[in-house]
Amino acid sequence: MKRMLLLAVLCWTHAVQAQNITGVEYYIDNDPGFGSATPVDISAGSDIMVSFTANLTPIDDGIHILYVRAQDANGIWSLSLSYPFLKSSIGTDLDPNITQVEYFIDNDPGFGSATPMDISSGSDVAVNFTAALNGLQTGLHILYVRARDDNGVWGLLHAEPFLKTPAATDPAPDITRIEYYIDSDPGFGSGTAVSPATGPDQTVAFTTNLDGIETGFHVLYTRARDANGHWSLPLAHAFLKEVVEADDPASIVQAEYFIDADPGFGHATVISLTPGTDIDLTFTAGLNGVTNGIHLLYVRTRDAHGTWSLPHARPFLMENGVADDPLPTITRIDYFFNKDGDVSTTRTFDNFNPVSDADLNFAANLSGLTSGDWVMQAAAIDAAGRSSLLFTRGVEVFAAAVGDITLDGVINITDVVALIQIILDQTPIPDAGSEAFNIADFNGDSSINILDLIGQINTILGVQTKTLAGANQPVKIGLGAAEMAEDNHGLLPITLSSTDRVAGFQADLTFDPAWLQIGNPYLTDEYAHIQIERHINGGTMRLLLYNAEGGVLSLAPDTKLLVPVTLLNESVEEAILTLNDITLAGPHAQALPITPGVTAVTIRALPKEFSLSTNRPNPFNPSTQIAYDVPEPAQVTLIIYNVLGQEIIRLVDERKQPGRYTATWTGKNRTGYTVASGVYLYRMATSTGYTAQRRMTLLK
Repeated sequence: MKRMLLLAVLCWTHAVQAQNITGVEYYIDNDPGFGSATPVDISAGSDIMVSFTANLTPIDDGIHILYVRAQDANGIWSLSLSYPFLKSSIGTDLDPNITQVEYFIDNDPGFGSATPMDISSGSDVAVNFTAALNGLQTGLHILYVRARDDNGVWGLLHAEPFLKTPAATDPAPDITRIEYYIDSDPGFGSGTAVSPATGPDQTVAFTTNLDGIETGFHVLYTRARDANGHWSLPLAHAFLKEVVEADDPASIVQAEYFIDADPGFGHATVISLTPGTDIDLTFTAGLNGVTNGIHLLYVRTRDAHGTWSLPHARPFLMENGVADDPLPTITRIDYFFNKDGDVSTTRTFDNFNPVSDADLNFAANLSGLTSGDWVMQAAAIDAAGRSSLLFTRGVEVFAAAVGDITLDGVINITDVVALIQIILDQTPIPDAGSEAFNIADFNGDSSINILDLIGQINTILGVQTKTLAGANQPVKIGLGAAEMAEDNHGLLPITLSSTDRVAGFQADLTFDPAWLQIGNPYLTDEYAHIQIERHINGGTMRLLLYNAEGGVLSLAPDTKLLVPVTLLNESVEEAILTLNDITLAGPHAQALPITPGVTAVTIRALPKEFSLSTNRPNPFNPSTQIAYDVPEPAQVTLIIYNVLGQEIIRLVDERKQPGRYTATWTGKNRTGYTVASGVYLYRMATSTGYTAQRRMTLLK
């Protein structure tokens, strides 16, 4: 069994003015007397740093105290510096493997419950990681890291203080209270108040009342509270209260500053000053060689007696940039709104060409803002994601009601017309997420369609909108067959299986405008309360159908919505028309389920002559289709024969109007029996004298 001090290397620093330190010694627990303790090798000097390893072999396990003291050239011993430590027994493996590393910020959640880090197991590991700061307030914090070895023993915590600064898009709340206390915290809000200025970033100079404070060393704590009621961490400044004669103020004769690391008294960068007992210093710190990031600037002074003050520390952020650098390119504007502590989400405007110097005018996104006075804060963001200083301006917001598209303070027929124009794409659709979009999106489903129109009409009529799941049975909707005339004009029917649950209908008809022209749709019967709106944009017609009086359409069962169609080119025998993007609205502006029927039809011109086409498929089993054209009214027969000329079945024997037809043969005779496989003939004859005959093969 071996013994090991958990802190193997101890560091000791002690400053003595004017006298060289010539000896250092240490002892554990019991003082053997000056000069009789264990000596430490040093290099004599007035200000030294000592590192040494203490011999713990004769010491029992448990808590002990290590004392260190120094002797100067005059033989005078210093006071002893004490360091408590724990000596514990561990196994013979002096270098157990580190198997787990975790971190936490400010508050310890318990061993094994902090945030774990990925490591490669080993007795000595170096860990690089990014700490998650989400949800952490801006200000000073402490990051703690600890490790556990394969014996299950946790190491001591390693602590690193850090400053979280607000992001460019974070609002900077105003500081509303500053207070200080000395030594003992009286509780938040109970310290001595300091009158703050107005703003989120303040530099405060004040005189501390030291009445009642004993002479000696003390600590002055200062903290601030913002408009959200959040307190900062206290800033601590150690000071010495001394009683001096009123006529003995020592002039300040020297000032110097350094960044981060102290080079020693008198070795920092000198600040020019005029000696005096109470001075104000203004100077420019040299930042050459200072890396990007957060640093501390220290300033201290020396009086005429040679006594140095405590350093005054101020954190600052160093960022790239010199006078000759080109201006960064602005790629977007981030902005948000603030009213009485109510902060909006951050919005972005980037609809401009990136430039280094921008003068922009744009419509701000006011969605979610209530009526009243707001403060708008905006910042320019460059290509690297860096933010400019915040630009602040007061704005007055008038929040429109949902559905009040014309923004006149009332929802009426003008808003219905405006919404119809948006749905039909007659006016531009507002950008998604914008205030205009949210006003038009009556039901808030992120789409502007017939559902919003029905909800808007219900509001005007005083019909209370209910949240419904829709009809139990889906509504079937589809296209019928187009009926064409000889002049290539025709009618295409749109059918609904039921209209007693439908209050509104929206769909798109798509077609090739080079081949097909579409007219104004109309109902087969006259319904004064039904409004039909349509708008054609290129090859798409957006169609709306709704009850202007509110409620369901209530059309008769055989009522059809007829769409006039015209084939534009006689050389084009057919054109495709498709029904898509169908939305059906119920009486309470709820979406109804849909069962699509036929959603694509072929518009064909009337034939110019009789014809009989080859059956498809051929050979076939069990059925085949036979197409034939009739250009004028005529009696038509289509008969199947065997190769002996015997009639098998008559597929057609009736008077036909002009059109294109198809007959189907299932391989059966007129009595319903399936015929044998082989070759069969089919013959078409008309009352005009036209005849035609073709062959086909039935396979089994």
